[in-house]
Amino acid sequence: METLSKIAKALGVGVDDLIK
Repeated sequence: METLSKIAKALGVGVDDLIK
């Protein structure tokens, strides 16, 4: 999960946005 969070931040996208 931590990796996804870091990748999401790197892409400039919030994890919450991806889930929602």
